Amino acid sequence: MLDFARRRGIYLAAGLAEREGMRLYDTAVLIGPEGLIGKYRKAHLWNQEKLWFTAGDLGFPVFDTPIGRIGLLICWDIWFPEAPRLLAQQGADIICSLNNWVWTPPPLFDASGKCMASYLTMTAAHVNNVFIAAANRVGTDRGERFLGCSLIAGTNGWPIGEVACAESLAIVYADVDLVAARSAPIWNSLNDLHRDRRSDLYDSMLGYRQHAALPR
Repeated sequence: MLDFARRRGIYLAAGLAEREGMRLYDTAVLIGPEGLIGKYRKAHLWNQEKLWFTAGDLGFPVFDTPIGRIGLLICWDIWFPEAPRLLAQQGADIICSLNNWVWTPPPLFDASGKCMASYLTMTAAHVNNVFIAAANRVGTDRGERFLGCSLIAGTNGWPIGEVACAESLAIVYADVDLVAARSAPIWNSLNDLHRDRRSDLYDSMLGYRQHAALPR
């Protein structure tokens, strides 16, 4: 992956199993042309992951890169609204969500072909005014069916371009204006999504103050 990113001049978010001493982590790495930028260890473990992996201990870091501020999430994380909120509060321009979305309580898909994870991704993008690029598998592996539905959600929550189907491989891509997005939380003359937060009521309980927001 390091060689691929260097040769292509790209930034790559990818998942792997990481070993540190006697512990295993479900880890996402961010790689650029210059090498490894940083990593995130999955905080919310799914099903039998709890038998093998240790829950992440790195918090929710945001990485400042030449193409924008990038945060990472893994799969089941998107079901916990605190995770994308912490990344957004630290100034993330885009969140890369690396997924193996499988079974959820039925129905698996709605009439438009979207799964519940599609809507959770769109909602997280909308309420945090942040781009989210969510990639998921298709097909089956060891009896698990993967739901597909990869998408890129804009700061308004709606998908930019198509939402991938559940049955076949696809490349989903979009142009995003990160500079313009940094003013997106201002919805009208009286409402600003970040400034309207009642941090005096809930920050001390949720622990957001442990993660310093980047200047905007």
